[in-house]
Amino acid sequence: MIKLRSEPTDLSKSDAAEMIRKFGFFDGLLNPAGLGFKHKYKAINFGLIIFDETTGLMWQQSGFKNLIKFEKAEDYIDNLNQVTFVGYSDWRLPTLEEAMSLMEPVKSNNLYINPVFDNTQYLICTSDLVLDELVLGERLHWGLDFVDGSCYNSSICNFISTDVRAVRSSQSSPGKNN
Repeated sequence: MIKLRSEPTDLSKSDAAEMIRKFGFFDGLLNPAGLGFKHKYKAINFGLIIFDETTGLMWQQSGFKNLIKFEKAEDYIDNLNQVTFVGYSDWRLPTLEEAMSLMEPVKSNNLYINPVFDNTQYLICTSDLVLDELVLGERLHWGLDFVDGSCYNSSICNFISTDVRAVRSSQSSPGKNN
């Protein structure tokens, strides 16, 4: 199993590019020759979540259906945990590493993500912050664009709107926080 960082951190543009190359992730701008991982996905809980045997991560098959700002994304995650979505209360936003693991080198359904996932979420925000970049006094979050096949460090997560796809580490026990 491939272990990916699950704790949020601050990443510079060069840190993100180095991580993408290290793991061989596909990124249309930073690593267009990247092939990503050979995933072994399994839909569970009536297809509400996707278990990735390659990374040991559980993902929402879909996610929040509307574009929202980062602060509302955190509220959405809190709500998933309060209602113990599919029996778990340790859902979170993915790190850039975890989110980049979903990026596929070839488009399917007009997105660079495996068709096992809902194609509604085409921009997702991560828990990682962009190092040394502020907009209107706020730190920016790293995000992914499955339409263009790249990660970005812009104000989309903070000031415009993005989609949310929650993740959890599968080693956790149902109904318990990590």
